[in-house]
Amino acid sequence: MSRTCTICSHEKRGDIEAAVVAGTSYRDIARRFETSKDAIARHASEHIRASLRASEVVKEEARGLDVVKQLKDINATTLAILASVKSETGKEFLAL
Repeated sequence: MSRTCTICSHEKRGDIEAAVVAGTSYRDIARRFETSKDAIARHASEHIRASLRASEVVKEEARGLDVVKQLKDINATTLAILASVKSETGKEFLAL
């Protein structure tokens, strides 16, 4: 039977996780929140790391979507400029 994570059920879980993410030593966190450093280490490796990785994936996807949006905006602006130049000069431009 698997062990229940004492940090997941700790009333100050958010504060503990914030301290871990901030880089505070597990020993200091354990002392401050009256828990064991081993419990902090287990929680960090089994629970926080996974959620941080998932968060990083979401951030990367958001950045990728932003780049695509920027490229679409640039393309639309370029096409509008070409259309404007064509209407003013009557010259045809090759659209890619």
